[in-house]
Amino acid sequence: MRSRILIPLAATAALAVGVTGAIAGARFAEPRVELAEAPTVEVSVLAPVDESAGTLAEAMAEAGGELLVSPTVGTRTVPEPGSISEDAVSRGRESYLDALEAAADPAEVPPPAAGAAGDPCADGGEGCPPGIGGTVLPIGGEIPPLQLHATGERGEQCPAAGDDRADEPGAIRFWVRANAPVIYSAYASDGTHRDVTNFRVTPEQEEAWLAEFVTAGEAWIESCIALDGFDAEYALNVHIMATRIGSSDIARRVVHVTQDDGLAEPPTRIHSVGNTTVFVAAPHTPGERVQLLVLDDTAGEGCRYGPAADGRMLPATREPRTLEVSAEELAANGWEPEYTRRTTATFAVPSGASVIACVGWFPARGGESWDTDRPIRVSELPILTPSLSAPVVTVDELELTEHLADGALRLRGATEDGVRCGSLRLRSGALGGELCDLGALLGRDAVSGAFLLTTEVDVAEGAAVNHALLDISLRDCTEGCARATRVFDVPLSTQIRPSRICSDDCTVNRGETVGMVRIRATWPEVAASGEGWAFGDWYEGATRVERDPLPRMDTTGTVHLDAIDADSRSQDAVFALRVDRPVTATVEAEPAETRIEGICPRPGGTLMWTSATPAASHSVRLENLCLGAVYYLTVTLTDAEGGTSVYSLDRFGTRFWPSGRLDTGALLSTVVIDRLSLVNPDPASAVNLQSLEVRVGYGDARVNLPAASQRCWVGDIHGISSGITGLRLGEAISVIVDARIRPAEAPPGLTTPVYPASTCDVDRSRPTERVRMYGWISYEQYLAGARITVNDPDTGWSAVVELSDDLES
Repeated sequence: MRSRILIPLAATAALAVGVTGAIAGARFAEPRVELAEAPTVEVSVLAPVDESAGTLAEAMAEAGGELLVSPTVGTRTVPEPGSISEDAVSRGRESYLDALEAAADPAEVPPPAAGAAGDPCADGGEGCPPGIGGTVLPIGGEIPPLQLHATGERGEQCPAAGDDRADEPGAIRFWVRANAPVIYSAYASDGTHRDVTNFRVTPEQEEAWLAEFVTAGEAWIESCIALDGFDAEYALNVHIMATRIGSSDIARRVVHVTQDDGLAEPPTRIHSVGNTTVFVAAPHTPGERVQLLVLDDTAGEGCRYGPAADGRMLPATREPRTLEVSAEELAANGWEPEYTRRTTATFAVPSGASVIACVGWFPARGGESWDTDRPIRVSELPILTPSLSAPVVTVDELELTEHLADGALRLRGATEDGVRCGSLRLRSGALGGELCDLGALLGRDAVSGAFLLTTEVDVAEGAAVNHALLDISLRDCTEGCARATRVFDVPLSTQIRPSRICSDDCTVNRGETVGMVRIRATWPEVAASGEGWAFGDWYEGATRVERDPLPRMDTTGTVHLDAIDADSRSQDAVFALRVDRPVTATVEAEPAETRIEGICPRPGGTLMWTSATPAASHSVRLENLCLGAVYYLTVTLTDAEGGTSVYSLDRFGTRFWPSGRLDTGALLSTVVIDRLSLVNPDPASAVNLQSLEVRVGYGDARVNLPAASQRCWVGDIHGISSGITGLRLGEAISVIVDARIRPAEAPPGLTTPVYPASTCDVDRSRPTERVRMYGWISYEQYLAGARITVNDPDTGWSAVVELSDDLES
């Protein structure tokens, strides 16, 4: 086994994808998130190969049958595949979200360090190897993604002393920190005044940062931002941009700062987590509820709430959760004591997209439906997500030097930090195709680092499990990404590694290479976004959702049915119609089906109600509706300006009203089937009645059947009746006969004029026939004693049913 091409490392550091852990309106303290450590394993790092030499089979033939593998360029320690449960993946991201939800102020929780990703050599470039480029696995050190923390308060890290300008009324002063030497640019505007500051960290800060970073692998530089010239009382959004010195890496934050003479409302927190996740936390009082949304804002429509947001809502990976905030926590932060609730939610957002985080406050109880999309107040933040190219990993070729049974070879994929991504069972002559789509993980898991491929080969001693780390990861497409591919030839080994620490003589199976699998990664083309996480102007205040120009009905109202009037066999429907403005109204009840003409509505009944004068509230009554009927209601509203809106349950072109269907009640009545005959389309044939059900109105009439051995007839099936059954009946009564009939054999000349015979045999070589027959009668016909004929046109069978309300005397 030898390497075909040895491609050196192009760089020891990777480009960061976007900005991990960007936080808008942040206030940071020093709590740490403790993460459980998973078992680790040392794996080989494989470089890609140049596929210009041809397919695996062609390359092997040219090399005289030797296996030509991707070169090993180093080793790396990663979480052992399978050691992390599905619930724990990704452990860092989930622990971070747990801490955000539990914190009194989510902004006090710093994000966990992110792994490196991106590929500066994917499209070639100066210093990159020929062909498809080199590997950017950060072996031997890595540059962490640029992170920026900020707070809207001075705190001990940024005292007022030493800056006269910042001590003046209307001045803003707060601390920021970055995990690299940066140049800051910050500005704020209150609509009439705008102040800007630009500064670079000092050389002394750079030297101290470098010394700590080399020793600890992580270091931060703290600075103070000062702006002035605003009113003595203000509530402003400060926009901060930090640019890493010597590179184009940028981090942005929007910080909300206030100054007044009293206590403040707790701030809304909006965090970006990883590359495609947004966390939102909003404070509220017990008398309020909040709606947390992240919407697709490609069309620039801004925030919408309630049903108006349908179709644009992005999925919540963690549903909204409301927690109590203690009085001590509120007092310690200088917040109003009534804000004892905080609701949080986490959302998945697409790559390179314009979205908007929307928080709306509503009354906790009551209110009409037209207020569900018009909050009392809002907090809204436009966001541009990082542009990423997520590769699709496929299995292109498989070459074996030894025979393996079908199913004896399996592949499993995962990210470098343990997030699982796909598995395949390979069979001879049938490759599995797609192994992993990293794009499917975005927004659901923290995707970073390279791709870990696990091969499993069944041998006599068990499964030989081996791992290889491939340079396949997300690409930062801030400047745009062309379509790219990368190919790896991975050996299939039968080596079984020991599961415990021991000397060399305890190896289970030293193994050999029995084949090669070609893995291909394909990155789609992605247009340039120009930046990673970016935030627009944060708006907080009264709702910006305009009032509907057409009248709106309170769709939470329901229709109430009065008690059944047994004498007239009818029922009235009443409901309170509430509208957001004075209107004239028309309510129409349309029967779902008219089976018998002239019986509905009952005498004195009405299927339409019209208001006498315009009003914002009407009491609607539809009288003497038929029993046992389904009605669909349509409400038409017209305001003083002529604006008209129409509400119904499902009528096309109308507004939705969930209570637009009305089912009237039914009378409990006694039902007797005096006689039932099933007319055979072939009078000379013998049949066996396997089952029979007769439904009258809303229930089973419970016919009496002979014993199973006495269910053969020649010609028609007859002699069937029922006892007294209590059933609920409407004004139009359905009669359904449902039978299963099987062909039988009878002696020549046998007839069954009265009773079924016991001398015929079921013909089990022929299938059972399902016979279903439908018909309708009126309640008046039922009282008079009805005889109804129903038929099944598909089979030719028919039935004659005679029923009444009492047993025959």
